[in-house]
Amino acid sequence: MNLDEHIKSWNYASIKVLDIRHAHMIEGDELRGYHLPASSFLFSVRGSARILLNGTEYMSDGFHVLHGGKGLSLDILLTSGDFEYYLVFYRAILPMPCRQEIISMIERNRPFHIQYGFVPQHAISLLHKVRDMEEGWRLQEPLGHFHVKASFYQFVYQLLCQLEAQSIKTQKPELVAQAVRYMHEYYSMPITLESLAEGLNYSSSHLSIQFKDKIGLSPIGYLIQVRISVAADLLLTTDAALHEIAASIGYEDVNYFSRIFKKEKGISPGKFRSRANAEKAVKDNAFITKRLSIVPQRNRRYIDNDNRYLYSREGDSSMFRNRKSSTLAILLMCFTLLMGACSSSATSSNANTNGGTSTATERPSQSQTNGDASKNGNNKTDSNSTAGNELRTKIVNTVLGDVEIPAEPKHIVSIGLEDMLLSLEAPLVQAGGNEGDYLYEKLKEKNIPVITSSATPNFEAILAAQPDLIIIINGYVDEAGYKKLSEIAPTLAYDRDSWKASIVEIGKALNREEKANAIIQAYDDKLKQAREKIIQTVGSDKTVALIRTSEKEADLFFPSFPYGGVLYNDLGLTPSASVAEFQKKTEEDWGFTLSLEMLPELNSDYLFVTAGYSGALESDIQKELENVKELEKLQVWKAMSAAKQNHVYKISARHWMLNGPIAESMKIDDVVQALTGSK
Repeated sequence: MNLDEHIKSWNYASIKVLDIRHAHMIEGDELRGYHLPASSFLFSVRGSARILLNGTEYMSDGFHVLHGGKGLSLDILLTSGDFEYYLVFYRAILPMPCRQEIISMIERNRPFHIQYGFVPQHAISLLHKVRDMEEGWRLQEPLGHFHVKASFYQFVYQLLCQLEAQSIKTQKPELVAQAVRYMHEYYSMPITLESLAEGLNYSSSHLSIQFKDKIGLSPIGYLIQVRISVAADLLLTTDAALHEIAASIGYEDVNYFSRIFKKEKGISPGKFRSRANAEKAVKDNAFITKRLSIVPQRNRRYIDNDNRYLYSREGDSSMFRNRKSSTLAILLMCFTLLMGACSSSATSSNANTNGGTSTATERPSQSQTNGDASKNGNNKTDSNSTAGNELRTKIVNTVLGDVEIPAEPKHIVSIGLEDMLLSLEAPLVQAGGNEGDYLYEKLKEKNIPVITSSATPNFEAILAAQPDLIIIINGYVDEAGYKKLSEIAPTLAYDRDSWKASIVEIGKALNREEKANAIIQAYDDKLKQAREKIIQTVGSDKTVALIRTSEKEADLFFPSFPYGGVLYNDLGLTPSASVAEFQKKTEEDWGFTLSLEMLPELNSDYLFVTAGYSGALESDIQKELENVKELEKLQVWKAMSAAKQNHVYKISARHWMLNGPIAESMKIDDVVQALTGSK
């Protein structure tokens, strides 16, 4: 530190004292992981303690002065019976106008964020000033606070004199180390690039540049790795449900957590856990270990890319590895045959497992792949059966493996895939949802009971519905939850993001493949007509952007975000060039969080703003719309090109934050209505 420049900085800055605290710690007390909310002086006056300021240790015995900037981590661990200290929080700003050389000097030295600690030679004079400040602060009146400010300047003056006399060395806190430490401690909390940068008192752009320079990742990219590492450990060492693990690392949306986990690890959380358990079972089973030792080992394929890995055969996407042709399965089958315990149906269990399609072969059911039908009341007579009262079944291959289901399901429970199943006119006896869902009224009109959606299935309600088939969104439950559902009825899981592919597979499973293809064709026809109408009305060169606002920021969604594909990719419109610029600033594939000050950078001809959230009540939507109205009063909002042209359109997140043929069709209507004035 250049002391002369440091003194100049104090001379030019305007100081505001924010708070003064007097603390007395006794045996058994400790302070851990406290992050300074502002630039601070810590002045210890009595007792002994180990003080760690952002990991740097200071042994305090009696009088000691420490200084640290906003965001630094403070730990105090007693080494004697008690410890007494004062904390003085302040904020320094540079009044404008100010000469550029002064601004550059302060930006270069960051004097109010440097870190140091020392034992003052003349501690009593400092003590008097600190006590004066604390007494004035307690008065809670303007004159008392003015006295505090005067005493603070005298305190700093004497401190600077002693710094100069004692030649105390100071250090700038390492920004990236601060951020890394914070993320490892608070990964479970909501963290955005802006909140992290604000907490460390740096700009988000500066933090991002420093992070990528030293670590090679963006701050949010690193945070994701920290969270996924913790999640992987929890998956391997606990039986916690996926939604519990997701919440514990800062993700409330278990589906989003599953996508992030798969992107980082190359494998879904459920499959990650089940494979680890399967490997552990093989390792712990003496019989299997002995038999496998005489079988040539198959080489594992490794994909080493930023800690993402996947060892499996190509095309293996089953959660529980229900491969009938595996070496282990053959060995076990041979052993069973030798023991004379095989059944005549064993040879018919070789289902087609390639490509994720359902087989056309039907057969009388001897036992269900995922549950005992007779135990659960699912052994119903099929009118098409040629085997007396036996229920005919077929094998369906899904992302979770092979499942034996009724050939003609009559009582289906849906969790998360209501859009596709309603479109297919499937025989639903129960659906998941909330009162604010875009499908809620439609389900009620059809007298389909709606069970309130939650993080875990309502097993009792599902059992009471007596389903012969359950269809869920992939990633909703972990292995244990899937087994519980399968004990009630055969359970199929499908992805919702790629709804066209999924509706075809569901159609095959439910003998409605022609209807599924007809739904897709009708949707494509509507999309084509809408695209032509938009191009005729506004042209083919218009740019768009999709955001969701809050009081202090806005989420900008990218074209890769599955729920915004209609707007960005399908209707003949072009994503704003600024969207691509923001994509360069993050590792996230869904979008980027903009501070309000960044809104003018969002240059698009048309801007669509989602209000509320999926499942929002009308009162919630109206509240969000009022918040948007407040934002529209701000100059940063008015500076956006879309706002200048009066091309900002508000849309409901109820259907925009989900997808399926019904939701996507509603999105088309919204865009056509906004851009052409008609549906």
